[in-house]
Amino acid sequence: MCFPWLFAGLSAAPGTPAAIRAWQMESGATQSLDGHFGSIYCLRQGGQYLFSGGEDMGPKLWTFQESTWVPLVELQKHSAQIQAMEVASAAETLVTADRGGVLNCYGYGETNASPAPLFTINTAHTAALMSLNIVNEGDAIFLVTAGLDGHVKVWSQEGELKYDQAVTNQNNQPSGVTSLAMVPENTPQGEQTVMVTACDDKALKLWAMPAFDRRGILASRVGHMDVVRCLAKGPGFSFFSGSMDSKIIVWEFQ
Repeated sequence: MCFPWLFAGLSAAPGTPAAIRAWQMESGATQSLDGHFGSIYCLRQGGQYLFSGGEDMGPKLWTFQESTWVPLVELQKHSAQIQAMEVASAAETLVTADRGGVLNCYGYGETNASPAPLFTINTAHTAALMSLNIVNEGDAIFLVTAGLDGHVKVWSQEGELKYDQAVTNQNNQPSGVTSLAMVPENTPQGEQTVMVTACDDKALKLWAMPAFDRRGILASRVGHMDVVRCLAKGPGFSFFSGSMDSKIIVWEFQ
């Protein structure tokens, strides 16, 4: 299999066809993956598999065959728009999150395939669920969800709520979370994990994990002038933020 590939999910009016654009970064080859209706909100790749989801509520599984991506199966639909998804490649599982707060876990691969969910978690976020993250701790897997209700919740892989952290603004009111990312930080005590939460008050709020100790705030005076909608871990101790102010900023822990 030839890597790397770049994927982009395109927007479309509700009920109208939408496509995924794929570029092979070494050869320059391009491909259009058709099959979704309405905007595509999330994409994840796991080895020879590509996963996509969005407004039509049906996550799709694609596979790489003979130098091209082909549709493999449409997984059982959610009842709301799919906002986020993450892949646990070692366990060959895909976790999808819809805006109504429901998580579905599907198996994929030769031994774990399941068009119907292996299990479902109702996260009970009281406003739209916006972000999902998978954290590996030894042999255990934890799911982290965040929503516009200002809550970050940690779940076991069995669906048990392990922690519920409220995120607030300077007026001690709920601060909706639009995205989150886990980033390593090099400290005198060794490498530690910092959770970055992008909030609807335009600030990035940092938490030392796993205790959720406050680590700091990156406010608009040093960063974005509008709400950050996406975060991603970068190389080393860096991370990226993309905002509705049309800027991408690269941050790095010193």
